Amino acid sequence: GQQALLDNGYIARRSGHNHGHTVDLGLAEPGTCALVDMGTPFDTLDERSHTTNAEGEVLARRTVLKEAMQRQGFQSYWKEWWHFQYKMEGTKARDVPYGREEPDEGAWVEPEGWDLPGWAP
Repeated sequence: GQQALLDNGYIARRSGHNHGHTVDLGLAEPGTCALVDMGTPFDTLDERSHTTNAEGEVLARRTVLKEAMQRQGFQSYWKEWWHFQYKMEGTKARDVPYGREEPDEGAWVEPEGWDLPGWAP
């Protein structure tokens, strides 16, 4: 029921996250890892999260993050201040659940045909 999130570009139809070259991150206070106020919570999927849609200290912090990531070769996504992609060729999407129940890296084996159109588990 959230088709507008796809249509408006807030959620990708094919995500770079599954390829391992896209990350979501923010800033934290040195020494404490307390999150720094970036103006909106992570994954606020509306125009308040557009990188330059902020003022004052929040805009300054978003700019620091964006410029630091760009210096390392990442591209920002203007609609999400937290979203950065590092272009890599030849990657294959990996459809593995991430979290507490994730299998050890290297233990997952891709099912036959998993990367072909129409495949279903």
